Amino acid sequence: MSSKVKLAIFDEDLKARTVKRYEVTDGNQIRVKSGGEGHFMPTFDNYSYLEFPKRGFPQFWKINWDRVYLVRKGAKKCVNFKPNEIEVPSPDPSLVIDTANSIMIDRLGDQKEESPIMSYLIVILVAFDILLQMGVLR
Repeated sequence: MSSKVKLAIFDEDLKARTVKRYEVTDGNQIRVKSGGEGHFMPTFDNYSYLEFPKRGFPQFWKINWDRVYLVRKGAKKCVNFKPNEIEVPSPDPSLVIDTANSIMIDRLGDQKEESPIMSYLIVILVAFDILLQMGVLR
């Protein structure tokens, strides 16, 4: 039975659009998406979370604490809240490059070459000029 942790994934504009419970692997990684194009499994440690107050249903007067891990979208590690050493890692450059390359390969050949009227006009004028030089047209 695997444990789950609450993870808030925030974007470049510092908005956490995804806050869900994700499975923890055997080590110290959170499995957001394993393998493939969007592979995303950040690591965490004892300083990668914040605890928010949460009131329980049967006992409203009792305060429980909800542990939430924070990670930037695409980063290898969660935000480190170690005292005097707060560190927010950026997305892994090699992962960003691999993803961009796979997207570019998928889109290769999708561009449609549209021939404007000018190119057709030039071909017609060149053919007309060749016919004039050969003496077919006078």
